[in-house]
Amino acid sequence: MKKAILAGHVTEIVGPGHHIREWLESLPEYESTAIFHPMIGSALIRTEIWKNKKLVSKLTKWPTFLGQLIFDTLVSIWTIISTPGTIDIYIGLNNFDTLPALLFKKWKIKKVIYYGSDFADKRFTNPVLDFIYHKVELIDLKYSSLVISNTNRAAERRIQLGLNPEKSIIIPNGVNLSLIPKVTKKPKYDFVFQGYISTAHGVMDAVEAMHKLVSNKTKARLAILGYGPAESHIREYIKLHKLEKNIDLLSRISHQEVLKFLTKSCFIGIASYSNKDNWTKYCSPLKVKEYLACGLAVIMSDVPEVAEDICKFKLGRVYSSQDQLYKAMTELVSNKTLLRSYLKNADAYIKDFDWNPMFNKYLKPKLV
Repeated sequence: MKKAILAGHVTEIVGPGHHIREWLESLPEYESTAIFHPMIGSALIRTEIWKNKKLVSKLTKWPTFLGQLIFDTLVSIWTIISTPGTIDIYIGLNNFDTLPALLFKKWKIKKVIYYGSDFADKRFTNPVLDFIYHKVELIDLKYSSLVISNTNRAAERRIQLGLNPEKSIIIPNGVNLSLIPKVTKKPKYDFVFQGYISTAHGVMDAVEAMHKLVSNKTKARLAILGYGPAESHIREYIKLHKLEKNIDLLSRISHQEVLKFLTKSCFIGIASYSNKDNWTKYCSPLKVKEYLACGLAVIMSDVPEVAEDICKFKLGRVYSSQDQLYKAMTELVSNKTLLRSYLKNADAYIKDFDWNPMFNKYLKPKLV
């Protein structure tokens, strides 16, 4: 039986790493091991090691960033060394997770795959750490057997940095359609913002637009699902402007509960991204695909690449200013005919972004 190792840093929010782990575990010809380290800043407190769908080890994370990085690298190296025989594929979910495997390429590991699910021209504010990050990126691009990007922009930028185009493939972020509950709309909310609650993710754009809607006597409600550093600021804003009847901050609920909530309780998903952090230019937001899969139209900022699809396939509205966001929200909450056309288009569009069929189409042929 062939052997596969997946290593990466993850959060409690389901992301590409969780989906590719499930896909690897579904391949009967592979014995899979997954090493999931806690992302710095996440609520996770342990490294978890999974073998063939079974959790076999939990390791408490280190209290410092540097200590955690060294510890995670050693765990990955030990997993490689302690795996009997040859490892057919190793997949790293970021450049630091990929680097240890390159030490074993060819003599212990047949193929090293760098799954670059994000990219930034400036990743860290600390210049030393940012320098190291980019040096590791260049090493991975040069020596990995295959490099996966999730947007055309990220792939093109990596090719500019020296990646051989023949080693580059694009797998956009998607959804596991089998996990999406049946859409049964009994909407309590006109709008929903789901995701990490930070200034970079633009949640305040939606909150301020809702304030303007309510001030202009438009009846509308917004649900905010998620957690993050901007939570307390939003609660203060809601209280200050007496928006308790119009905005609900629902905080942490499980991913499956989020999907149920979207399919039943909401019409329009808001995805606001700021270009203050340059990673947003290259990102492929999971929540946009989840909105569409759950039967929602989308209003989003024009920063991520997927905004082009929202316009091209008539899935919602794209904005580049606070005023445009307000106008888009006003239009969709009042024009039900237009909203229904967006919902119909979303249903057709999302069928091409099911995780497992995408992995089978784009990645599986490369594993040979």
